[in-house]
Amino acid sequence: MLTGSNIVSSLTWATTALFSWLLIRAVYRRRFHPLSTVPGPFWCSISTLPSFYHNFILHGQWYREIDRLHARYGPVIRIGPNEVHLSDPAAYDQIYSNASPFYKDPHFYNVYGMEKAMFCTIPNDLHKRRRAPLNNFFSKKAIMEYEDIVQSKVSLLCQRIEAAFSHEKGEPLDLSRAFKAMSVDVVTDYAFSSSLGLLEEDDFGAWFGNMLREGAPLFWVFQQFPFTQSVVESLPAWVSRRLSPAVRAWETFMQQALVNLHRVQAELVAGIEPKRRTMFHHMLDPRVPEGRLAPSDSNPTDEAMSLTAAGADSTGNAASFAMFHILTDADIHKRVMTELNQAFPDPSEQCRVAVLEKLPYFVSAIKEAQRMSYGVIGRLPRR
Repeated sequence: MLTGSNIVSSLTWATTALFSWLLIRAVYRRRFHPLSTVPGPFWCSISTLPSFYHNFILHGQWYREIDRLHARYGPVIRIGPNEVHLSDPAAYDQIYSNASPFYKDPHFYNVYGMEKAMFCTIPNDLHKRRRAPLNNFFSKKAIMEYEDIVQSKVSLLCQRIEAAFSHEKGEPLDLSRAFKAMSVDVVTDYAFSSSLGLLEEDDFGAWFGNMLREGAPLFWVFQQFPFTQSVVESLPAWVSRRLSPAVRAWETFMQQALVNLHRVQAELVAGIEPKRRTMFHHMLDPRVPEGRLAPSDSNPTDEAMSLTAAGADSTGNAASFAMFHILTDADIHKRVMTELNQAFPDPSEQCRVAVLEKLPYFVSAIKEAQRMSYGVIGRLPRR
């Protein structure tokens, strides 16, 4: 029979055991761990809470804190009990190249819930096989063949800009959101032969960007407290929608993705050859070449989400960065416009890539924007 004294005694024992375990683990991590000689803050050496604090509580400031730690401790620092961060750019190719012996950290990638998408594939050899059906789609030749898709989206964006500026007072236009909408529409058209249509929405599909931003902090919680992921995933859909508007946006996107995926699958089953084979025609084609994975091995909805999200921020941010500096720097603006006016004297003429890539200053400006811009700020840890 449990008595008050027994309960107090049990709680005291459990508390003592817990703190003893935490103390022993902290001493091991600080003094006897293989990374114990790597310089870094005390709290980073014994716990992952510093990264959680700067990411979740301070809204994604961990990357800035890492810069401050490098300034204090040097080019190689310990940012977690099992993590080292390098500031030397020369290490990038050694860690992230195709031939690298390092693989993605499961603790980081598994929280995204897309284990069969390329982005979250852990083993390097498996990632290579999953990516194989798409290799040709990322070549310059393939991109040039689909240039008309890009041109159609650019034309639609230009129409939206002209309409906003045609009013007497003019209307403010969020070019950052507009460029991301264009990127998403290009990627989804490229993937499914049917775009998401964000450029046609009044607010350039603000729901899509909000979905990514509002959902991102959850991943930091899942990484720090893994049990919470199972709890959240087990919630009924109506509860999830009430807790987070991002869930409703996610469902909207997935419904549209499923419609497109089912259409592609139906065409493949019926033997219908589409006018334009998309990424998912290749991914879902049951005629699997040697060395590639069967369609059943992947989750096409996960792949659709990861490819779309990746294309939105990286391309959209680069375009925003380029536009800002071209418009605000008079010298850059003059030199870029001089080249464009000489190459395309007729303003209504489409700016074809074959001509644009021969304009040295314009190309340099775009490459510099790509170099200086970013996709999603954060680490992509390897083991």
